[in-house]
Amino acid sequence: MNPEYVRSDSEVANRGWKWKQMGDEEKKAAINEEMKRMQRLPPNSSYVSHRLRVLNKIQQLISLQVGVPVSLINYECVM
Repeated sequence: MNPEYVRSDSEVANRGWKWKQMGDEEKKAAINEEMKRMQRLPPNSSYVSHRLRVLNKIQQLISLQVGVPVSLINYECVM
């Protein structure tokens, strides 16, 4: 496997922390970068198609957050 596509656990955890610190424009840029990376992989890969669907959904949710009050963005449902 190409080392460019392998992620260590610490790298994944660090990205989660960074994600929370990013602004909307930075998040959009990171998503676009990841989408470009996915397009270099085989297009018939189930991993790639799933990842692209997830990235598209994240992009959609970020664009929706622009008009949502901050109090609703961090809302947690407790059952």
